[in-house]
Amino acid sequence: MLIATVLFFLSLTLYRMVQARFALSSSSVFCRSDTSTDSERFYDTVLEFLDDPDEKDEVNDLLLWWNW
Repeated sequence: MLIATVLFFLSLTLYRMVQARFALSSSSVFCRSDTSTDSERFYDTVLEFLDDPDEKDEVNDLLLWWNW
C-alpha cells in the first residue's frame, strides 16, 4: 500500500509540474508535442530526475513540499 501511495503522489506531482509549466508558458493550447513547450520531453526529463537514485533526498523533499 505504501508503494502505491508513493507512486500515486509521484505521478500527481509530475502532472502538476507539467500543468504549471504550461500555465506559465505563452502557449494557448495544451498539446504534448507542442514545439514551444514540448510537454512530452519535459515530462520524460522530470520523470528521469524523479527516478534517479542520486537525487533521492531532493525528490523526497520535493514530494513533501508539493503534497503535504
